[in-house]
Amino acid sequence: MNDENEEEPLTPSEAGKFGLSAEKKKKLQRILLIVAPIVLTIVGAIFFFFFVIKGPKPPEEGEVKQPKGKEHVQLDSNTYLDVDPITVGLSGAGAKREYLRMDITMRLGTEEESVAVLAKMPIIKDTLITFLRTLRSTDFNSSNSTLYLKEEISKRINKITAPIVVKEVLFQEITVN
Repeated sequence: MNDENEEEPLTPSEAGKFGLSAEKKKKLQRILLIVAPIVLTIVGAIFFFFFVIKGPKPPEEGEVKQPKGKEHVQLDSNTYLDVDPITVGLSGAGAKREYLRMDITMRLGTEEESVAVLAKMPIIKDTLITFLRTLRSTDFNSSNSTLYLKEEISKRINKITAPIVVKEVLFQEITVN
């Protein structure tokens, strides 16, 4: 019942002829344990040097990088226009009269816009005073109300100064007495 196709198992000495011996395997493992960390360290150092240290640098502030073949374009600088401090009495049912003192600055794009907005300053101040008189002292209790106030003031000023856009309204002082 012995078929000619059946293979007999190899003895350890015969197996050594076809594969690596145990000694050679251990020697190869030792070499790999020493060489692999060194190679990984070198590859990591090269990656760090070329992609982290020498990587692309962000454009300088005030410049926008254009597609290839075009030069850098300098952005317009900001201009700030101070509004005289405004003091108004707040609405409320309390016996004690409360006042709001507000000092704001507007951020504009250019000097020309600043001059044009300055010409409309009496209308801007009238609108701000009218709006601020409708507020109560409780309207200033949270940071959300301050953000809402900024947005409302910006919206009202931008309606007056159109087509010039006031980029931002900055609070210099808000005091409720």
